[in-house]
Amino acid sequence: MNLKAQELLRQNSLEDYLDFLYQIRNFHMTKYLYNSHSEVDHYGEVVKFKDYYLKQHDVKLLGSLTEAPAFDKYRGCIMFEIGPGCPETIKAKTIPLVDAFKPKQYVAVDFTASYAEQASDTVAKEAHGIYAWYTVCDAFKSLPILQSKTPSVIAILGSTLGNLSDAELRAFFRYLGNNMRRGDALVFTVDSCLDKEMLLSAYSHPYMEGLVKNVMRNLKNEFDISSLNPELFTLQVNWNRGEKSIEMNLMATHKQSFALDGYEINIEEGARYGVAKSHKFHATEINNLAMRYGFKVELIHTLPGNNMKFVLIEKH
Repeated sequence: MNLKAQELLRQNSLEDYLDFLYQIRNFHMTKYLYNSHSEVDHYGEVVKFKDYYLKQHDVKLLGSLTEAPAFDKYRGCIMFEIGPGCPETIKAKTIPLVDAFKPKQYVAVDFTASYAEQASDTVAKEAHGIYAWYTVCDAFKSLPILQSKTPSVIAILGSTLGNLSDAELRAFFRYLGNNMRRGDALVFTVDSCLDKEMLLSAYSHPYMEGLVKNVMRNLKNEFDISSLNPELFTLQVNWNRGEKSIEMNLMATHKQSFALDGYEINIEEGARYGVAKSHKFHATEINNLAMRYGFKVELIHTLPGNNMKFVLIEKH
């Protein structure tokens, strides 16, 4: 990654953290949960957590794609995967997706270079005959869609779309609607679980608290803030029934003060900071989003008893 790209990512991080700490915006910090600047990586632990409410639903769903209608029209496409995740999820979800679509190129797109690189390396080894590479960027602000005659398929697995705010989700679909070409496709999985107790139990697990605290660990390491103690926060999880969303907050257990790139930050004991939320989608929401921004729903695939839905929409 060149110096200009590094500086742009750092500027984006500074803007995100200032909005977060001054509480100008809430629930926009999901990407920092998995950032490699963090000292502790709980992502793999969460993925392996056997009682996690998804119960590997998304893994089973992606593994069943061979039973879904054929994707012949997309064979030989260029596939961009946003936020591919850790090696476990790449093997369990990305590889079945690649096997189903058979693209000629696979591009891992991530905010963190190490995640993007390991995804492209894994696909290159596991999916034979596919040229795999990666790029580092904030994909929900600027996605490097190749302007060629080859159709593009953008893939977003897990419940990543559900972690975007309403404004971010609309902006992302508007961006895709303006930049994708007729015949290009977007494939994604969404979570439709509405069991409050199940959701609260899953998101309140200590593994999740460790993951959410990575937001503060990353802040300390990326901006070299020696006086910040990331462990002096605790996770608070709420179910927002009206928005059908799980909201994850960090509450300060002690008072702390530090400087962030010249800005004075004062954290009061008891202060709450909205880190991320996970929206649970209804099928009508997916259809409305697609139609609003020039897409048509081609496929919604699920399995009996499965909370996850695999969705394919095409630009028209």
